[in-house]
Amino acid sequence: VTFTQPEVDAMKAAAQTIITTITSKVNFNMSNEERESLSKVGDERLPFVFKSIGDYANAYPNLNGQAYPLPLATLDKDTYGDMFEVLTAIKEATERCEELQMVAGHFCFTFMTDQYDNAKKYRDKNVAGAQVVYDGLKACFEGQGPQVAAENAQPANA
Repeated sequence: VTFTQPEVDAMKAAAQTIITTITSKVNFNMSNEERESLSKVGDERLPFVFKSIGDYANAYPNLNGQAYPLPLATLDKDTYGDMFEVLTAIKEATERCEELQMVAGHFCFTFMTDQYDNAKKYRDKNVAGAQVVYDGLKACFEGQGPQVAAENAQPANA
């Protein structure tokens, strides 16, 4: 597969649109401690949160807290749902990008392995570039393959 530069630029622009859209409304830069201190709404709590804000808050307003008004809670509930949808799309896009990168990387490594094997095979046969390629890639392949167990290994000066 190949992408044109405009296609790559469009994909990057789509990601930047998400960043720009969010940061135009609010720009968080939370520390790890701040992230950990926040209450979490996961799949198990989400139905209860939606029931609290969507149903109970209107049916029993006398039980709503004073510190955080219902209109703000409703906005945050809606934002949570919106971000869930956006994150689902981002996760799918991320998975597709990662898989494509993995496959492309696999074939790049296969090419490099074949090239290294050929350089290793022909470096002592006066083939142009074989020693250069071997020297340039050997650090990637040194120590690869079957290893001798430590108890069976011979001392270097034996």
